[in-house]
Amino acid sequence: MGMTFKQKLTENRFVKTLEIAPPKGSDLSKVVNIAKKLRNYVDAFNITDNQRAMLRMSPLALSSIFIKNGMEPVMQMTCRDRNRLALKSDLLGAYALGIRNILALTGDSIKAGNHKDAKQVFDIDSVHLLKIISDMKNSDKGKTNIEFLAGAAINPNSDLLDGQIFKMKKKIDAGASFFQTQPVFSKKVFFNFINLLESEKIQTKILAGIFVLRSAKIAEFMNIKIPGITIPDNIIKKLKASSNPEKTGIEIAVKTINKIRDECEGIHIMAMGKYDSLPYLFKKI
Repeated sequence: MGMTFKQKLTENRFVKTLEIAPPKGSDLSKVVNIAKKLRNYVDAFNITDNQRAMLRMSPLALSSIFIKNGMEPVMQMTCRDRNRLALKSDLLGAYALGIRNILALTGDSIKAGNHKDAKQVFDIDSVHLLKIISDMKNSDKGKTNIEFLAGAAINPNSDLLDGQIFKMKKKIDAGASFFQTQPVFSKKVFFNFINLLESEKIQTKILAGIFVLRSAKIAEFMNIKIPGITIPDNIIKKLKASSNPEKTGIEIAVKTINKIRDECEGIHIMAMGKYDSLPYLFKKI
């Protein structure tokens, strides 16, 4: 058996994760086949939880299927749709199914998605969820040792980095062992963030978020519609000027990774469901 995602992080291997969204229906064949083709390039698959409040299959189900196919998941859990009782129940179920990695998120507003009349829960936030995960380690009346590798999110692009650092410290105190960042497009911005962590004496594992852009239109849409993302004008201009924007987007991602990889413990790739060119990307880093 190979090393687990946790073992690789602990031993300071440069890890690679890939974001995979569960299907909008019940057919798993397409997403499982995609993952099988890419399994040798990544250390874990990050399974989203109704990302942007858009209805999809439960990440619990897809994570379980991935494990059955020999692929390690990092299962996202958001606090938007479940109270603490339901979250605890899902954590117990996840552990029973072999899931060992959780990314704890507060969750996007329900207004961002396709069920705008649904009621948001937000009984707790991601910090409280991390504390629940941490407290579960020895809480099952001694019958089992329920221990997850828990991660959280951080935004190095924020204009209010002090607030991000404050939240980060709370998340670490609550049990976060690694952080996955919002998409990084600027070496300068990312290095500024890393330097701030060092000045604050924060020691944790950072997985830099890398978004593979496909067009200038997508980049402009993200700048306007998706909170926490800032794509520089020079990147948008490159995409507009390119005769092959998809290839240019891959090249931008590769260049970004190679510039920042020495300052982080790994990368998290976001490809918006477009996976065909990812083998080329992974071979270039």
